[in-house]
Amino acid sequence: MRSMGAEEREQGRLKSDLNRIGHYAFMKGALRGISQGVFQFIIFADAAFVFWYGGRKVINGQLSPGGLIQVFGFVLFSVLGLSLAIAEVPALVKGINACREILVGIKRKPQIPVKGGETLEEVKGDIEFKNITFAYPARPNIEVLKNFSLNIKQGQHIALVGESGCGKSTITGLLERFYDPKEGQIILDGLDLSKADTSWLHKNIAIVTQEPVLFATNIKKNIEYSVDGKEQDMERIIECCKAANCHDFITKLPNGYDTEIGERGVSMSGGQKQRIAIARAMLQDANVLILDEATSALDTEAEALVQDALNKLMKGKTSIVIAHRLSTVQDCDVIIAMRSGKVIEKGTHEELIEKKGMYYKLAKKQMEFGNIQHNDAAQHDDAHSHA
Repeated sequence: MRSMGAEEREQGRLKSDLNRIGHYAFMKGALRGISQGVFQFIIFADAAFVFWYGGRKVINGQLSPGGLIQVFGFVLFSVLGLSLAIAEVPALVKGINACREILVGIKRKPQIPVKGGETLEEVKGDIEFKNITFAYPARPNIEVLKNFSLNIKQGQHIALVGESGCGKSTITGLLERFYDPKEGQIILDGLDLSKADTSWLHKNIAIVTQEPVLFATNIKKNIEYSVDGKEQDMERIIECCKAANCHDFITKLPNGYDTEIGERGVSMSGGQKQRIAIARAMLQDANVLILDEATSALDTEAEALVQDALNKLMKGKTSIVIAHRLSTVQDCDVIIAMRSGKVIEKGTHEELIEKKGMYYKLAKKQMEFGNIQHNDAAQHDDAHSHA
């Protein structure tokens, strides 16, 4: 807020909100005071009426003093009980509304079932996208993918590049069956994913996203999460963490692998979270691997180490790599350049550079930017040496 010079604006907004809340609180307090006053009046009015009417009955000999006390106690406790019950009505109404919202979520039948469907004994990794057209449910009029087709062979490493919003991450979401395409088919080893068991599918596809999701537990359990949370051999976990370049910083933490990392890994840096997610994918050891900007939060040195680990992880596996850095995609078997949900060109790094098309322009901009940074660093070092 301060960095954008918005203190006065936010102060005004807070003042307006406080005034509105103050008016609401005044009305609520007034209504509560009136209701409490009415309840107290009823209690004491009942007591007065009982003593007045019962006293007349006692004087006339129609009621004994003991009977009067019995009637008074009955009326008093009835009114007190009623007032206490009425006081809980607001909480009861809130509870009913909350239950209604929860039941709506529980009873909702998702279009894509969590369990149930066809499975395969073994996933090899042959993937085919056939004429896929897709738009997100929240934006049905905007087609993210338009007649998209792609054939990925077993063990092949495919890279998807292009400007933001061109549909790269959407492809991974469809492969994980978070959504079903509007038109077309996605085939995995001959199985149409629209008929596949999504729970089984997720167990056989390892994914590392740009913003990895960690849970409010310790590091060890976060890594084991990819294998249904089943306790794994510690040596295997350490092996995966060493390969993902995260073992060293984990061992330096107060409780090592038993260190609690907070909700969504709040106590970890972006690079640390991403390396833990990579170790989790390594432990899963699935034959289909999705890397969505998996090294985006790492510095140059850590990226080189993790990239070596990812190269080892990708051996023999069908891999889909989404990245903007050339160092991440240039060694892939096929690079797909995308724009507006369509394949513009595809080929190896060398072939696409020779074509001087879309990929060449992206690579050229990145290389020019890298040269500028390199020259700036060199000038900075020269200035220090002269000094």
